[in-house]
Amino acid sequence: MRDNIQMYIWIFIYKYMKKPPYAKASEDKPEKMLELYQFEECPYCSNVRTKLTDLGISYIIHNTPREREEREEVQKISGQKFVPVLIDPNTDTIISDDDDKANEYLDKHCGN
Repeated sequence: MRDNIQMYIWIFIYKYMKKPPYAKASEDKPEKMLELYQFEECPYCSNVRTKLTDLGISYIIHNTPREREEREEVQKISGQKFVPVLIDPNTDTIISDDDDKANEYLDKHCGN
């Protein structure tokens, strides 16, 4: 029964709204995919992943080692070994080790 109700809700949304309410116009999407260097258990990385998901932005994840000393790729990209590191190739922007700044950037450049 519950599945039927959900199906009818999606049919209504599709029929009358033409796209889900969380979908964004294609012109709001970045031209090139953003990249996020992170590891799953990092709460700061989780904040950035959540913001990207909330904004409906597809992005490339680079999983890094948990041990900071082993993050050679992050060092090459950003000059330091902390995560998250958000890269926007559309504006040549790199935001390192600051989830609040990354989320502010996403709101400003990719938000509604």
